[in-house]
Amino acid sequence: INSGTGDVILTSSDQIKLNTSKASGGTITEALSLKSTADLAATDELLQIGDSALDMLTILGNGNVGIGTSNPGSLLEVAGTFTVSGSNPTTLGGNLTVTGTAWTATPTISGLITATSGLTANGTLTANGAFTLGDNGDTGSINTSDWDISTTGDMTGIGAITADGNFTLSGSSAN
Repeated sequence: INSGTGDVILTSSDQIKLNTSKASGGTITEALSLKSTADLAATDELLQIGDSALDMLTILGNGNVGIGTSNPGSLLEVAGTFTVSGSNPTTLGGNLTVTGTAWTATPTISGLITATSGLTANGTLTANGAFTLGDNGDTGSINTSDWDISTTGDMTGIGAITADGNFTLSGSSAN
């Protein structure tokens, strides 16, 4: 179908099917190609799939893909519940931003975790390197079965402190 300069609209009261018969090893590089001859702006929609109630999939001119959103702000943005499955589905090699209220996984993450609504570990949380809690403007507490640190800094349940170097306690120094 070549419409010249106008829109091409396919209308059907049933299904519209696109079939291809690309031969294996042929010289055609794409079995199905949807391309624009115009240089799209970042927020122009290259492709939208949906129905009369919802845009289910959107690909923008900058390559961002949205599932459940028509305005994805990152390379992949999923609005709603996101489930990953497979033999090793939770290995990530970049930054992970979690903005929901619940996340259940056993991830291996080589990058930054940003949890905008809190981070709860209902099991062992292991840091194999330096870690920071808070930004000097936050209050926090540690509550274990053996010892606690309150949001005011009070420590309870500590029977003895052993140090192999200097430490400062309430303005006094000990060795």
